[in-house]
Amino acid sequence: MIDLFEYDMNQSFDTVTDTMPLERHKVVHSRGVVTLVEFIPTYDTPYTGIFKGCKHAVMRISEDVQTTPEVPKTSPGHAIKFLRDGMASANWLAMFAFDG
Repeated sequence: MIDLFEYDMNQSFDTVTDTMPLERHKVVHSRGVVTLVEFIPTYDTPYTGIFKGCKHAVMRISEDVQTTPEVPKTSPGHAIKFLRDGMASANWLAMFAFDG
């Protein structure tokens, strides 16, 4: 039997696309907000590629648990999709521990 949670998680890392597959169910960090951003590095950055800067990117922040005054735990997530011409986007993902 296939573990659907594991299947969905692997699919998000193993699929090279800028859209979510139709059959994928987002089970972790399913609530979030997005905004358009520009990544501007310091003028003397030694980095290359996407870390040299990107004019067009989409940032998403999300929360996996519902925080209340009684249970002030959080499990934030953060992602940036750097849009590039002629190729798939570059993606930066970060997430805190599930247990807050």
